Amino acid sequence: MATPRPPRTGRKGFGPIIAELERLLGGGRREAPPIERPAPNHPRRPRRERAARPCSWPGLAAMLVVGMIGAYFVFKPAPAPKAVELAKTIFDAHR
Repeated sequence: MATPRPPRTGRKGFGPIIAELERLLGGGRREAPPIERPAPNHPRRPRRERAARPCSWPGLAAMLVVGMIGAYFVFKPAPAPKAVELAKTIFDAHR
């Protein structure tokens, strides 16, 4: 047989707390005063118009590709000499 639970005497939820806060604040019906912002004392700058030429992204991309190809050929390591030619040079130097 299960033992009976004691009646709940703990927290009742937030209902009593909310009711007390609303009572303290005047029923929760007060409205905040409207916010008045001062008018700006400077004139607005006119919007900048777009350039007549279209965007030059394709031109910049082409220049980047050409530059990368040029850098490849400038910084490419020199080809290593062949082993046969190196052996002949050493052999001829000792004669």
